[in-house]
Amino acid sequence: MRPSVLITLILGAGLSPWQVAPAEGQGRDSVGIAYVPDPSERQHLTLSWPTQPRFPTVLFVHGASLTTGDPDEPRYHALCQNLIRAGVACARVGYRLTSTAKWPAQPRDLATAVAWTTRHIAEFQGDPSRIYLFGHSSGCLLSTLIASDARYLAAVGLKPRDLAGVLAMGCVTTPLDTAGRGLTLEQLRVRFARSHDDQLVYTRVEDALEANPSQYVGPHLPPILFLIAEEERFQPPILEQNAKFVRQARDAGVDADLIVLPGRQHESAIDSLANAHDPTWIPILAFLKDAKQSSR
Repeated sequence: MRPSVLITLILGAGLSPWQVAPAEGQGRDSVGIAYVPDPSERQHLTLSWPTQPRFPTVLFVHGASLTTGDPDEPRYHALCQNLIRAGVACARVGYRLTSTAKWPAQPRDLATAVAWTTRHIAEFQGDPSRIYLFGHSSGCLLSTLIASDARYLAAVGLKPRDLAGVLAMGCVTTPLDTAGRGLTLEQLRVRFARSHDDQLVYTRVEDALEANPSQYVGPHLPPILFLIAEEERFQPPILEQNAKFVRQARDAGVDADLIVLPGRQHESAIDSLANAHDPTWIPILAFLKDAKQSSR
């Protein structure tokens, strides 16, 4: 395992801001790549890649509770452009929303997008052994889940360790916790039946219980770095749950860590990455550089 990265990123305290690379790293775009045959409107990705060969690739997975959100939002485009300037390809992944396809369509779509990228990135001169996931909010849950529940990637002929690493920003890792809430399965069913929000995503309470990355932690995980906004540490209990996940992953020999981003809120944490000089890029780029080596 590589040395632990910063537990807390102290913005503006002795850290040099990340510098934008020369303009030659601007790269190229290929819009509307379908990653499944006969795709729906949402089952596409937009790939942007740098000019230099053998580059790593980040699949960015947007949030918005699985019910809305758009990978083509300007802030996500800016985030990807900053990755390209650092010599990293970026694929903004669309996936079916729960208004048209209930769970688990979303993690299945993401796993399929990972498979497409792994099998085709060499055609763009990228390195298929350096594929990363970067998810925010519900996109963070999807990324963490398919990296921990091996069934999703197995369905497309891959395994979690085929990923070089996961950047997980702003999500709980135990969405429904019977033990933590002291609820029986029957009590959860009653609660589920009264929850409009849960029913927007899941058909059954059992589906929600399976969407729990923390129950799949083991040595099969790729390296993972959690990014937590200061104002979302305790409600919901993101810091507590991510820290437990990290501890269990480390016990299993996995390179795992977390960073708290001072002064950031749930949305400002991701919005800030549209700025190429934001200090959050420092640990992100360090992770992208080091994670593949530590996963071997």
